Amino acid sequence: EPQGGKRAVIAILAPPNTNPNDKSKGSSSSFQTLGQTTLLLERDVKYGKNRRAIQPEKTSSGGFARMHQEFDDPRLFFHLGRVWILYRNGPLFGYNDQIHNPIHFEEVVPSSTSSSSS
Repeated sequence: EPQGGKRAVIAILAPPNTNPNDKSKGSSSSFQTLGQTTLLLERDVKYGKNRRAIQPEKTSSGGFARMHQEFDDPRLFFHLGRVWILYRNGPLFGYNDQIHNPIHFEEVVPSSTSSSSS
């Protein structure tokens, strides 16, 4: 996939320490990033409503391909016990339509091939 495209990044933040009397090591008045990830579109169904719509695509392992996609003005919300994203994608759905999709979370296991120094 070409570099430099539009990305939607979600960051999970811990609130700042708001206790002014807490002088413990690591106390901070700014948010701390607990984790972050880039949203990917899973190509399991047709995506878009015009001639440029993205068609479903399977991978060689039998799953579905994933790709970066434009999630303009993304907003997360909870519904029926799941996390959803509400966004626009002008090139594929028009600039007035809002789209919503559930978000699927997967645990990322660090690669055992990465080198580390002691």
